Amino acid sequence: MNISHFVHKKPEAVFAYLSDMQKFVGVHPIIYKMVDLGQGNYQVYERLPLGFTSFSFNYPVTVKSQREGLVVTMNADVMKLAMIEMKFVIEPDGDSSVVNETVQIATSFPLKAFIWKECVRHHTRLFKNIALAE
Repeated sequence: MNISHFVHKKPEAVFAYLSDMQKFVGVHPIIYKMVDLGQGNYQVYERLPLGFTSFSFNYPVTVKSQREGLVVTMNADVMKLAMIEMKFVIEPDGDSSVVNETVQIATSFPLKAFIWKECVRHHTRLFKNIALAE
C-alpha cells in the first residue's frame, strides 16, 4: 500500500524528523515515547484514541536510515498480531518535499484494514506536524 505526502520543508529536514527518534516522537500524533535499545532498535510506546477512550501499548521497532537517497525504513512487530514495514523515500520538490510511503502489513484481513486506515490518518497528521515544526 502506498501513500504520498507533500511537506513544506526541505528534504534534509524531513529526513531528520524521520531518522532521529527523539525528533520523531516530538511530531508523531500517537507515539509518545521511544526507548533506544541500541543498534537501531527501539521500544515504541503508543496511545491510540478509540472513541471516548484510548488504548496504550508498546512494541519493538527497528529503524534504518540512509542519508544518501533519503530513505528511512521501520520494521515493527506490533504485539505479535501484525508485522509492519514502512519505507519512506523523500524526494525534493522545490523548497519542499514529497514523501513516498510504502506500508506492508502482515496480519489478518480485518486487522489489516484497520491498521491501514489508522496509518493513513495518523501519518497525514505526522507530516503536517513536521511541516509546522521549527
